Amino acid sequence: MSFLPASSPPATTNVATLPDTIQIGQNSTIGSFLTDANGKTLYYFANDKAGISNCTGQCQTIWPAFYTAGITVPDGLNSADFGSVAASSATKQTTYKDWPLYYYSGDTKPGDTNGDGMQKIWFIAKIPFYNVLIMNNSTDNSYLATSAGTALYYNSNDTKGTSTTNPVSKCDATCMGTDWTSFDQPQLIVPSLLNSGDFQEFTNADNQTQLAYKGRPLYQYSEDSVSGDANGNGLNKIWHLVQP
Repeated sequence: MSFLPASSPPATTNVATLPDTIQIGQNSTIGSFLTDANGKTLYYFANDKAGISNCTGQCQTIWPAFYTAGITVPDGLNSADFGSVAASSATKQTTYKDWPLYYYSGDTKPGDTNGDGMQKIWFIAKIPFYNVLIMNNSTDNSYLATSAGTALYYNSNDTKGTSTTNPVSKCDATCMGTDWTSFDQPQLIVPSLLNSGDFQEFTNADNQTQLAYKGRPLYQYSEDSVSGDANGNGLNKIWHLVQP
């Protein structure tokens, strides 16, 4: 009788697990924000439009574009929220919710957030992302916008609210729902330049909740269809962009 030798267990191979190409940073003041795989903080630029980088020349030296070819994310992020566009230098640039992402050259170590609020146009890419943005252009300067980059407005005929009274919207059913819609964000997330205490939610005459900033009810204009649009500014001499 012959016996076959006992088989040895298969050899195991140790495979190093690479870190996700996008990470979540934490800061007791800011909360959660995007970083690269090494923990370097990522930013959005108020002069950009969704899907369009406007950082050129010297700007690119101070604020290098961030790009990673393969998007992997930890729990708490969705890889579908990330994409890429052509940076102004003709290189690729990673986007988050369509907004191009940047490094700040003044951040020297992981976790640094020295660029947040810089020149009032650079802000950390916060998680969850802002649902009220600050945008900036050469015509209108800085103004408030939706997370998609379309402008927010106030109506000069409205009655401003105070610390003890709610605002009163004069945009009735005739204008509301056609050219203008009320804007509301119950779970407000804003860049560091804005004070969340300056926003208040109230119930307008149509029994809808609406957000106000510094006492002024906020609206969106139906003719603003893409990021950067501010077509309602000055309309009928009563509609105006909301300055931060």
